[in-house]
Amino acid sequence: MSKPTLYLLDGMALVYRAYYALMSTRLKTKSGFPTGAVFGFANTLLKLMEQATPDYIAVAFDTKEKTFRHDSYPLYKAQRPPPPEDLIAQLPKIFQLVDGYGIRRLMLPGYEADDIIGTLARQHEMECEVFMVTPDKDFAQLVNESIKILKPSKEDDKFDLFGREEVKVRYGVYPEHFVPMLTLMGDSSDNVPGAVGIGPKTAAILINEYATIENLYAHLDALKPKTRDSLTTAREHLKLAEFLVTIKTDVPLDLDLETLRPA
Repeated sequence: MSKPTLYLLDGMALVYRAYYALMSTRLKTKSGFPTGAVFGFANTLLKLMEQATPDYIAVAFDTKEKTFRHDSYPLYKAQRPPPPEDLIAQLPKIFQLVDGYGIRRLMLPGYEADDIIGTLARQHEMECEVFMVTPDKDFAQLVNESIKILKPSKEDDKFDLFGREEVKVRYGVYPEHFVPMLTLMGDSSDNVPGAVGIGPKTAAILINEYATIENLYAHLDALKPKTRDSLTTAREHLKLAEFLVTIKTDVPLDLDLETLRPA
């Protein structure tokens, strides 16, 4: 007997994707209110509901508040410009859309949507087949036999499925090695620097051989001088980087699974 399905949507990532995909269309109401992000997000949601028919579903959004990551590293995401005003104006409409479909909307001050999704995915992986709907690569670290990524396709209205093997093909490592790989290479989208001179390819090679950051440092003498020097210089920062790029799976959520059943 197949397990019920739980779909967890990365709200703001999908909103941003919709906004920029339709920005050139300049969609507006007759009164001039921008609607591109609303339209694009609604289209993604409707296509998902049509193609998947989820047993359980929730949309997680970020809040305006700083998170525990900012507390540890004030420069976290500091390079990002503020959201466009015409996008912010559409958020209440998007929230109304989600609520109107009877879909649970989740926000938790101090945490990112990633952490909410990560926590729910881990909480229910034994009883559900979990699908994280997001364009964000960071979720690759959570993928296993019960948890997968559905990434909106750039070419059509479908979704690309990422399981363990797809993650390995796309990023060069299996999900359990994604965090140490990302730690080494850094995450420019979140303003988290890695070790200087170590890009995605080198990071994947190193982690495929040594598995963890700790084990990598235990074998510094086996590395090329340039790589060894870079890692030696970055040692303390990489401890912080690993903390920052790891999605939390234990945030304080008190939710019964049945509350995520669509109305």
